[in-house]
Amino acid sequence: MELDGDKLKAIIYPGTRLSAATDAYEACLTASSDPEAYALAARGKPISLKPPEAIHTPCIRGDAYIETVVTNRRRLDWGATELTLEPITYHWEEPPKPYTRLLGCTVEALIAATRIEYWSRQRPSGCTEAEKQLEKALQALHAAQRATRGNTEPLRPALEVVIHACSNAATRGCPLTCPTGLKTQPPTRVTPPSRGGALPRDQPRNPGRSTLG
Repeated sequence: MELDGDKLKAIIYPGTRLSAATDAYEACLTASSDPEAYALAARGKPISLKPPEAIHTPCIRGDAYIETVVTNRRRLDWGATELTLEPITYHWEEPPKPYTRLLGCTVEALIAATRIEYWSRQRPSGCTEAEKQLEKALQALHAAQRATRGNTEPLRPALEVVIHACSNAATRGCPLTCPTGLKTQPPTRVTPPSRGGALPRDQPRNPGRSTLG
């Protein structure tokens, strides 16, 4: 999603759940601080909806909403559809929450997972891009994992989606190395220097470091 003057532009990947909506004439954009809503959508699970205020299309329940009408649609060379959206009204149930690395990176991993699914269907040429998207997903999960300070539970729904997308890609013939789960290293005890000053160079500066496996 990007801003273009007073309008918004969205690119809809073919083969995703949103691809069925490329002929729609209205759209409700939802901002949510709950990563689970994105995980449910990526896995094709039922999503909670709420009635709109100014259009006919329901909104996915979240924190804030922008109701829009589609003013233009354009088919891109590689098969995706670009929609131009004109905002009609906006409203919220809760004030938008500050950005957190956990939410942002989790959502980025889920977006990358949906792109793994798309590009792996374009084999063999799409396998290279699928591998790049897998790398992006794992980088995002690494960053989110650092933000949890060792608590890996919030990442499991997103990781499951990434593993599922990677396994599907491998089944389609893309040679990807899929993650198997989350590994957490125990916190490392840091001994403070006896006479002040900086920590010795061999002392870790990030206790409780976690890694993906």
